[in-house]
Formats: sequence, structure tokens, C-alpha cells
Amino acid sequence: MKDRDFLLTQERLKDLLHYDPQTGLFLWRKQRMGRMKPGDEAGTLNADGLVMICIDSRLYTAGRLAVFYMTGEWPKGRVRYKDGDKQNLRFKNMVDEKTAKPMTRAAAYQRQWRKDRVWIERRIMSDPEIYEEWTANPRATVKKLRQQRRDEQMRYFS
Repeated sequence: MKDRDFLLTQERLKDLLHYDPQTGLFLWRKQRMGRMKPGDEAGTLNADGLVMICIDSRLYTAGRLAVFYMTGEWPKGRVRYKDGDKQNLRFKNMVDEKTAKPMTRAAAYQRQWRKDRVWIERRIMSDPEIYEEWTANPRATVKKLRQQRRDEQMRYFS
């Protein structure tokens, strides 16, 4: 929990914004800085794909605000999105990392597999030699790239 989180109260948040837990949308209740009118959708995307909302000259992630809006308490850790989509702000899609149950081994494996798959696809599409090799023998190329990825991770973490 950050010190700045204590400055915003749930009452102030509910006074400024309306949050619909079914759709995950934040809507302004009051006129804001001349541009935002009541009923306008709140928030903008940052470079990481998170929805950010500015309240009283402070930026908050919409996920943290949604948890605070619904529970009255700030999340103890980062907010994790069950489906991995940072823009899906439905309340049932969010989990406080500190209070969440640890991921099962199968879920962790699937998560790592998705990351590896994206990395491999990017490598294949960005390098013409690897692309040619992949078109000739996809299975062997993916196996080789997976091993490269593991070696890269082992060098990084050791």
C-alpha cells in the first residue's frame, strides 16, 4: 500500500466516479477540468496497457480503484487480472496478489507456455533465416527456439 492511497477516500471516489462491476467501466459523475462531462468514460491507457485515472492530480490504476471502490480497502499488493487482460476491469476478473491463493503448477506452466509462445512467434517473424527454417521443419525449429529461450533465462537468472 502506498502513502498516496490514503489521501483518497472511498467517499470521495464514489462522489467523483461511478463504477459498474459488471462492465468494468468507470464513468465521471461530475464535470472535470472543463473537458470531462458527467457520463464520460474515465481513464486513459498507459504504455503498459493499464487504464490510469487521474483524481486530484494523482494517477491511479483503474484496477486498484475498482477494488477500493467495491471493498473500501486498498489492495495490499498488485492487482492481478485473472484473464491476463489489463483492460478488463470487471470486479470478478481482479485479484489482489497478496491475498490471492498461489497459482497451481498447471496454471503456472500454462502462463509460462503462453509467454514462450509469443517469444518464439516474434523470433520466427523477425528473422528471415529462422522463418525459412521454420517453414521447412516447424517442429524442430520450435524445439530449438525453446531451448534457446531456456538457455537465455538460465543465463539471466544465474
